[in-house]
Amino acid sequence: MNDYRDFYKEYKMKCYFEIHTTVSKPIIVSFDKDLPMSHCYNEIINEIEYNTILTEDAVIDIFAEDTLSNNTVSLLSGQGTNIGDFIVSNRNFFPFTPVTKNLYNIFVIDKMYLTKINEKDIIPACKKTKKEIITNHWTNIVNQTKRLIYL
Repeated sequence: MNDYRDFYKEYKMKCYFEIHTTVSKPIIVSFDKDLPMSHCYNEIINEIEYNTILTEDAVIDIFAEDTLSNNTVSLLSGQGTNIGDFIVSNRNFFPFTPVTKNLYNIFVIDKMYLTKINEKDIIPACKKTKKEIITNHWTNIVNQTKRLIYL
């Protein structure tokens, strides 16, 4: 019974981040809640470099998203605080989930993804196609049958 209490106490003191990148499956990392955000950010970068093809230079930002308003908060904005205080002060970006209390989703945007998005934003020149207005469908039926007979 004592082992369960120790596990629960340790579970309450840790927070888990599920890191979503554009190049791999989600990566789950855990941190103590009293760890500084700067150390957390550096450890997340190290995990990204170890588990994906991305490098520190390729990572533009690591952020959390508010699913209700589509606003984002960067993990770099909390450099002066620890993880627990940062999560509490930005609770709408780190909501409680019914299944796991201390698991939070964070996202990584990288240079490759940003260039893909920028390329898709360019609207190609539209091709003008010649569209004829058919006023008499009888001639169309006659032309179609003539083609079938000659084949």
